[in-house]
Amino acid sequence: MHDEKGLPPLAVTVDQACDLVGVRRTKLYELVRTGQLRLVKIGRRSVIPFDDLKKLVSPTNASAPA
Repeated sequence: MHDEKGLPPLAVTVDQACDLVGVRRTKLYELVRTGQLRLVKIGRRSVIPFDDLKKLVSPTNASAPA
């Protein structure tokens, strides 16, 4: 996901974040509630910082196998 200049977005909508990460809205809002993602309000719109999504799915954030 990049803009016309090839730059990644600063933030994405909740629906876009769900599609990118592969979770439903309920799970995404749970991640916000537990502090794993930030939700930023811009007017009436809620967006998720793109860097937060990258950190969430990064290998350093993955749980160690049991």
